[in-house]
Amino acid sequence: MRRSPSSLAVLAFAACGPGHVFHKDPERGCADITLAGQEDVAAAAGCTAVESITLRTGMRLDLAPLGRLEKITGMLAVGPSVGLSELSLPRLRIAGAIKIVANGDLHGVFLPKLERVGDLEVEGNNSLSNLSAPKLAMVSGKLAIRDDPALEVVDLTALASAGEVVISNTPKLTLVEGALPALRSAIPASRPEVVTPAEP
Repeated sequence: MRRSPSSLAVLAFAACGPGHVFHKDPERGCADITLAGQEDVAAAAGCTAVESITLRTGMRLDLAPLGRLEKITGMLAVGPSVGLSELSLPRLRIAGAIKIVANGDLHGVFLPKLERVGDLEVEGNNSLSNLSAPKLAMVSGKLAIRDDPALEVVDLTALASAGEVVISNTPKLTLVEGALPALRSAIPASRPEVVTPAEP
């Protein structure tokens, strides 16, 4: 029997068990962080830099306490999860890699100040409709957006460089905002109107 991505997310979360936060001085940075409940988010409040974040949860989380986070030297891994409806990190500028995979209830990803990332993978998020990183200028590795059936809008206005671009299995995608030629070539030839160059 084939299971849905949402049911797989629940099973994966159950197998992971509770999360733990390894906390250093929040003014200087924090170590590896795992977020499973609101208490984990609270424990990481005030961190401006972390080594990595793994977010796997079965509940709704308010990520506002992470509002000062500016740098992730390693991986930001979000998912599998259910209950998480929005990923918003308003001050994050740099990340080693971002992987957002198998989040059943995630509707929006908002990274308004993100400028540089190694790999950016957004895959298998059944409810995701909006992916916004308008200041992202460079993806040094792979940019992969695939198997997100509800995705409608992708804002990559400032993107000027990416090692590889893959956009596939996004049937509701109506707008990709960005001038990078690879964005246009990643869209099926039958849908060229999807990619809109950024305003000068």
